Amino acid sequence: MYKPSFITEKTKKVSESEFLTERINSLHLSFSEKTQPVLENLDLSEIDFSEKSGEIRKNFDGWIIKNVIFSKFNPKSKEKKSLFGLSFRGAKMERVVFAQASLDRCNFDCLENEQIKIRLFNCSNIIIADKESTLNKVDFFFSEFSYCRFRGCKMKMVDFRYAKVSDCSMNEINVTYGDFYDCNFKGCTAFVESNFIKCSFTNAVFEHQVIRFKNIHSILQDNINEYRKIIDDSNWEHYNPCGTKKESSPDDEEIREEAIEMYRHLSGIYAGKGLNNDSNAAYRKMKKKELRKSWENAKESVFGLLFFLILLGFLFCKLNEYGYMNCKVVFSCIGIFALYKLYDSFKGYIKKPLQYIWQKTEDFRRVVSGCITYLMGYGYKWVNVIIAYVVLIIIGALFFYYYKFDDINSWQKALNYSYNNIIALQNNLPNDGWKGVLVGFHHLSGVLLIGYLGFIFANKMRNNL
Repeated sequence: MYKPSFITEKTKKVSESEFLTERINSLHLSFSEKTQPVLENLDLSEIDFSEKSGEIRKNFDGWIIKNVIFSKFNPKSKEKKSLFGLSFRGAKMERVVFAQASLDRCNFDCLENEQIKIRLFNCSNIIIADKESTLNKVDFFFSEFSYCRFRGCKMKMVDFRYAKVSDCSMNEINVTYGDFYDCNFKGCTAFVESNFIKCSFTNAVFEHQVIRFKNIHSILQDNINEYRKIIDDSNWEHYNPCGTKKESSPDDEEIREEAIEMYRHLSGIYAGKGLNNDSNAAYRKMKKKELRKSWENAKESVFGLLFFLILLGFLFCKLNEYGYMNCKVVFSCIGIFALYKLYDSFKGYIKKPLQYIWQKTEDFRRVVSGCITYLMGYGYKWVNVIIAYVVLIIIGALFFYYYKFDDINSWQKALNYSYNNIIALQNNLPNDGWKGVLVGFHHLSGVLLIGYLGFIFANKMRNNL
């Protein structure tokens, strides 16, 4: 037996006649007390809500529905329960299950007016109802939606995993903590002015319309602690369509990788639909996540390497200061120590040392790549490149001023030399020794930045960004 998600209290399975009696009693109570009708703690999975059923049982406009099951997940059954024409406009739902259901022309819109008329037999009554429809802890797992409406609906902690949403209206909805894993949005499903906060879109498919990146305010995997809090919720059952349940929670590394893959997936979707700004924004998020993940993995080895180099440099300075050792002896000792460490690290990898080095330095290389990508403005932010260009001019000026190249005796002259050296290599600057190498590197860096800036401007003109 598969436990329904979010159901916290025992539900009573009712027959057709019992359901109608329960409904009428709720309406009578709402008439007498001038309140919204309430439906709670019921299992309606055996009640017929198909196209052939009567209209009296399908209208839940303005109702408060708590701890109710409309359909259950059953991996041994191929059929999905048909829910046709149900109306939940202005309804307040909490802990409601629609798992493995086929919802056709169901309405979850907010109310257009602040009042709703509830009809009972030949009488009518005005019930004061909230304008907004709210869905709190609602399970739509493995369900299908066709021509349904959610306009203006507010959702919190909803499960759309493995759902198929076709030709539905999701305009102006607000979703917080929504899981859309493997969700397929098909047809003319629209998301105009919708907002998705701390939602997961892993492997989601958008065949035509797509949620704009500005409307995805954050994904659930951005905050590891919140992600764990949601997926470890004891009342949220995370089955797959085959009925198996993942018992163990993912570790921090898997969560970071999932966030990276999600942003990469969104960036590709936006690029394929010609939404270049959205694709660039998703790509930027992806690279930032990659940089943070690689830094978390590489910082221990990086700090260890820096500490070793600083200690070695301090030892070299002290020995050289007291004349106990010259540079050649020191470099010979460094070479012997490096060979020993190389041998110690390459045990079992003697045949493939280069592959081993490549694997061991992957995270460090990704950190360097991420920093360069940031400086280069992720391929579309020209301001970053201009800032890097100005910083390069200042660094060059400091270098030229400190070593007094060609009688440079003022900051203005040093900045002038640095700027000119970026554009064209200056003949009156040193061209041999390590200083000449640095001068050449300064010039090469400037040329690359200028070329990259031109690439960004050309890309912006091509895409009208």
